[in-house]
Amino acid sequence: SMTIYAISLSQKTYCTNDDCGGYWSGLMCVLVGILGLGKGGAHLAWLANPVLFLAWMTYGKNPKFSFILSGLAGLIAVSFLLAGEIVADEGGHYRQITGYALGYWLWVISMVVIFYGNAWTIRINRIK
Repeated sequence: SMTIYAISLSQKTYCTNDDCGGYWSGLMCVLVGILGLGKGGAHLAWLANPVLFLAWMTYGKNPKFSFILSGLAGLIAVSFLLAGEIVADEGGHYRQITGYALGYWLWVISMVVIFYGNAWTIRINRIK
C-alpha cells in the first residue's frame, strides 16, 4: 500500500478542460491540497490522505480500527469522482474535471490494498 501510494505521487492525477497536469502532480496534490479544504467539493477528497496515514500507523496494532480507517479513506478518495470541478490555480478559478489519470487510480488502489490487508489479518487472527 505504501509503495503504491509513493508511486502515485510521481504520476499525473486528473485532467481538467485545458490540461492533465504533469508528472509529480500527485505530490503537489498532497502538499498543497490542504489549502483547498475551505473550498469544499473535490478538495475534500484530500482528507483521505491523513485517514490513510492513520490506517497505516494502526495496521499492526489494531487491524480492526485500521480496517475501518482504510475503508473510510477509500470512500473519501472515491468521492472525488463525484466532483465536477476543482479550483485549478491561485486565482481561485474553477476548471471542469474531465478525466482521471494513473496517479489518481494508484492512490485509490493503495487504500484498497491496505483495506484487503486488514481484512486478511483479521481473518487470520480469527482462525488462530
